[in-house]
Order: sequence, then C-alpha cells, then structure tokens
Amino acid sequence: MVAVSERLKKMPIYQRVSQAILDLLSPSYKEMLDTYPNLQQLTAALKNMSFGGVNGYDTALSILGGSYDPAGDWATLQALFEQLQTPSTELKIFLARAIHILWMEKHGRLPWTIKDYSTDEINALFYEVNENNYRDPSIKPNLSVPVPSQNIEFEEYGDPNLELETSYKLHELALKMKADTKELTVTNAMRWIKTEFFHAYNSWSFDKYSDDPFPANLGELFGERIVGCHETVLLLSGILRSLNIPTVNILVGEHGVTCIPSLDSYVHGDHLANRPLVPVTLMLLTKDEILQYTPEDDMFENLLETKVSTLFDNVGPLYLFTTTIRRTGSSLTLNIAYNGPAQVQTNIVQAFQTEAQQYNIQYDAATKTFTSQAVPIQSLVSLST
Repeated sequence: MVAVSERLKKMPIYQRVSQAILDLLSPSYKEMLDTYPNLQQLTAALKNMSFGGVNGYDTALSILGGSYDPAGDWATLQALFEQLQTPSTELKIFLARAIHILWMEKHGRLPWTIKDYSTDEINALFYEVNENNYRDPSIKPNLSVPVPSQNIEFEEYGDPNLELETSYKLHELALKMKADTKELTVTNAMRWIKTEFFHAYNSWSFDKYSDDPFPANLGELFGERIVGCHETVLLLSGILRSLNIPTVNILVGEHGVTCIPSLDSYVHGDHLANRPLVPVTLMLLTKDEILQYTPEDDMFENLLETKVSTLFDNVGPLYLFTTTIRRTGSSLTLNIAYNGPAQVQTNIVQAFQTEAQQYNIQYDAATKTFTSQAVPIQSLVSLST
C-alpha cells in the first residue's frame, strides 16, 4: 500500500506544495457529503447501508481519512471487501465508487468538479441501473438519464465481481487518458479501448473458452484482450467514472451501449470491439441515431458505414475501415489488406495513423500496400505502474 506521504515524496517540490495547499483549502469529505446539495441522495444511501455493523457513511469517511490513495492501492479496498461477507457485491460497487469519486474531488485532480453536476449526473456516477432493476433494495437511486426509448433497458452486467473491479482498479490507467476537457478525455478512452481489445472470434477465444469466451476478472480480461460489446462498455464506463465523468450503460437490442449524459452521446460497444480504424468522432452517436437501431443491424453497421462514407466523400477503398484487430501470440496485430489499382487517399491513411497510432501504420504508394507493427499486450498492473 502506498501512503499519501510516499506519493507526495515522489512529486516535485512545487507540486507537493501546491497539493498540500489544495488539500488544506478544499472541503473535507464530510463537508462534501453533508453540504453539497447534489450529494444528499448519496449521503442518505450511504447512511442506510450496513458494512459489518457500520453504516456506509462512516465506513467511507474512515477509509478516506486514512492513507488511502487510489494509485495502485487496491489492497485497502480488497481487504475491506474480504471482511464484508454479508453486503452484496452491488453494495461494494457503490461504496468503492463513492470512495474513489470523493477522493478525486477532494484532491482536485480533474479540470471539472462534481459540485457543478446535476442530480442526474451524480446518480449516473454512482449507480449502474435504475431502482426497479437493481438487485439490492438498499440502494434506491432516482436515475433519470437521457434514455432514448422506454423499450431500451438498463445494462446489468452478468458478472458483478468484474464490475466491482472496474470500480477501483482503473484509476492509474484512466489518468493517462485525462485531457483538459471531458470531450477529449472520452475520445482518448474510446480510442485506447478500440485499439487494445478485440472482439472474440472463432479461432481465438470461442474455441478456447467454449460457451463462455470472455474472461471473468479484470486481470484475465487485460491478459486476453477478448471482448464483446458488454465488456467494452464496462471498460469505457469504468475508465470514465474513474475520472468522475458520469456514464450509464444501457441495453439496445441486447447490445451494450454507454450513455454519456454530459455529452448527450452514446457509444455502441461493438463499434469499439470491431472497428479500430474508424474515427472515434463517428462512434459518438446521438439519441436519434440510437433510435435508428433495428434487430437486423446488430452492430449499427449500416449507420457507421454511412457515416464513414459521408466523412470521406464516398471515395477510395472504404472497406479498409472494417479492418479488425487479431491476436498473434502475446501481441495484437492489424492486417490492412489492399492491393487495388487506385492509390489510397492521404486523408484515409492519416485517419488510420491517428486512430491506431501505436501500430505505426505506414502506406507505400509505390506498391499500394500497408504495413504496421505488432503491439505487445501489457497487463493491467504494468499499465498501472
């Protein structure tokens, strides 16, 4: 466990002084919970929870008042969760999110503040699904997010233990994607996920894992890099929530979609899992685009292909944008296959290089071929160091 003092020692002196002043002047955790009007529902929910005979409010303040630091300090929460045999996993998820979000707010690590958030945005930070769907009756959020249709349900991930891990293990990775605005931060997170994870396919994972191709814990998920639409929206929402950006995962025709209320945008999980070279700006969908969904268009393929064609003037080998990631041993690879008669336009090459920078994509105009380098798979621990 890394104590706060050790974390501060690693900072340059000016940063240590600035952080010390910021910590001194910023509201205390108790003051935030007791006085922020938009946190009153959260405060009430924490006080109604019981963790080993202690309510969630006192439990959260006790952890935050100690040496807890989310920078790799997973052991603190894991030890706590091991002691809490009675509370449901959903309660632990709620507590983990509360601790992390309050810590981030207290230490001023972000260009935005939860103090300015609407009640809906606060609820979207702490809760995954609405009251009627949540399995633990002790958590009663009033979650009214911009869901496009009454027929669209809230996502409830099949393995709550994996969701619990995403609540407190993605902090250091998420910080690498932080930008000056929420929009750029969301773009960074989407671009990283879609170029570092691949949709399960027959020769890798379906054969290996039989009926359940997706790993059941975060370590295995990062080790295998195998995802479907549900895993990608879980990762996206986990990374964004680690940076105090509200998200709500919904089901659209049984597919996972992340709603980002602050941007009034939606991201389809299969777009991230299957289209690494498509510009992320095209993957931020509007409410009207979500409502275009039909069961015959399982991945919103027609919608995405139309947007690609429009952006690139419907010229050139646009099928190249359907290139997917494959795994070779311990690396991820891109095979951009083209040997057509026409030159690939510069803007298409530049888009590929922007969207998948780590693959070092190059285009040889003389031979009309693409080359790219393999990307080694790093563990979550390695990425978090």
